[in-house]
Amino acid sequence: MATTTNAAGNYFEQAALEHLFGITSWFAPSTVDIALHSGDPGEDGSAGSSNELDSINDPGYARITMDHGTAGSSPDRSWTSVADGTGWALTPVDSLVFTATGNWTNAPLWVGAWDSSNLLFRIAIDDGNAVFTPLTNGQSLTLTSANLKFKLS
Repeated sequence: MATTTNAAGNYFEQAALEHLFGITSWFAPSTVDIALHSGDPGEDGSAGSSNELDSINDPGYARITMDHGTAGSSPDRSWTSVADGTGWALTPVDSLVFTATGNWTNAPLWVGAWDSSNLLFRIAIDDGNAVFTPLTNGQSLTLTSANLKFKLS
């Protein structure tokens, strides 16, 4: 997973700054959904609805809901903070697995972290060498603490 410049969404940036400086209180969402996108959802999230994968064209696809209140469940869908040598990042405790139950039409190129309707972060799926194609029936895309890090920098 590549590090994406300006990975934090506009909504998150504004909410965090206003909360930090006492302008408006912002409450963390009870869950965060991890979504796959065939293109950049945009810093403002406006392209997210048009390029998020869907269960009709991409059988088996569904967002994975993270719940920071249920650490220890199986699978554990909570987050952990890690120092990565250049600062701090949030990573999932357990692997997040997206599995195709039919041939997908769209190639997953971006990961988006969403609250109920707002983009919080986005990251390109790119190791610099791979050519990404849609998953075929039975293939999986696995996101782990090694390749999914949400970071402020």
